[in-house]
Amino acid sequence: MTSETLYNQDFAKWVQTTVEQLKHQQWEQIDLENLVNEVEGLTKQEQRELRNYLKLLLWHILKWQYQPQKRSRSWEVTIEQAQEEITDILKDSPSLKQYLEDSFEAVYQQARSKAKKETGLALSTFPEAAPMTLEEALLFQTTSENTL
Repeated sequence: MTSETLYNQDFAKWVQTTVEQLKHQQWEQIDLENLVNEVEGLTKQEQRELRNYLKLLLWHILKWQYQPQKRSRSWEVTIEQAQEEITDILKDSPSLKQYLEDSFEAVYQQARSKAKKETGLALSTFPEAAPMTLEEALLFQTTSENTL
């Protein structure tokens, strides 16, 4: 079975085989094209995870700020969990912080749109530009009197 066929038919076996080939420096046998694609995909996956956690964080901060009468323990836990997940990923891959900062405004716009849909409030209720920085979002405390 060729590497390409193995890759398409049994991904786990392809990974195991590729790891063994790397360990034994069997450079000629390595399915380089798929290996490169997979390694590139790892960064893209982390970037996607970071964007999703950031969107979740900003969305819940907006709900927390603009619907104080509906605050819940669930929202608080979601905010804390998103902060922890982002922080953990950035600890493992600090170079992704710049990516997240560069994506911050676009992700905020997505969170703003989601907050509008869920709360039923007018889009204009929420600040047009992100009212906080990435650092401020990661440090946001639901127990204090944070205001945007």
